[in-house]
Amino acid sequence: MNGKITVANLVMAIGALVTFLFSFFGFFKFGNDSLSAWSTDAFAFVTTIPAILALATIVWIGLELFGVKVPQDVLTFNPDQMKATWGIAATGVMLAFVTTDGDKSAFFWLQMLGSIAMAVGAVMALLGKGTDTIDLPTKTGAGAGTETGQPAPYQQAPPPPQQAPPPPSYGQPAPPPPPQAPPAQGTPPQSPGSPTPPPPVG
Repeated sequence: MNGKITVANLVMAIGALVTFLFSFFGFFKFGNDSLSAWSTDAFAFVTTIPAILALATIVWIGLELFGVKVPQDVLTFNPDQMKATWGIAATGVMLAFVTTDGDKSAFFWLQMLGSIAMAVGAVMALLGKGTDTIDLPTKTGAGAGTETGQPAPYQQAPPPPQQAPPPPSYGQPAPPPPPQAPPAQGTPPQSPGSPTPPPPVG
């Protein structure tokens, strides 16, 4: 998974998520009837267009984040142009409903704000704005903690192995052996079965 997302794509993704999520709630009310974007009793397929375009935006950005190779040219449109078309179209449909009759709930205005965010992020990408990347939290990678969210414990590297001295070249004497420790003072220990030495004469 790509751990970075541009600011423009982040704005588009958040707007698309808000638009799609609140499309399942009743945003129009006619009398006692509350209709969502997926209801077929009022405006039929027209109300679902912003939700479908938002879902397409979420899927496309998600594929890019997971490193899936997406088409770079669809009917002469590049990815930024396609996402701009989706965002602007969703905003246009939501703006058209402002002049319609019926009571509009808070969910309608949330969908409106989400579609506007889709369009703003797409236009930013077209203009080359919002290209700065933001790091997304991931479980892997350098400096990442363990799966429990705790930082990885510090491990000290083992010391390098000692190298043996190089062998003497031909014609040169071998290096002297290392000096041995001097013998300890006092009487050496007796082995079992050996005679006891006579005491010193006073």
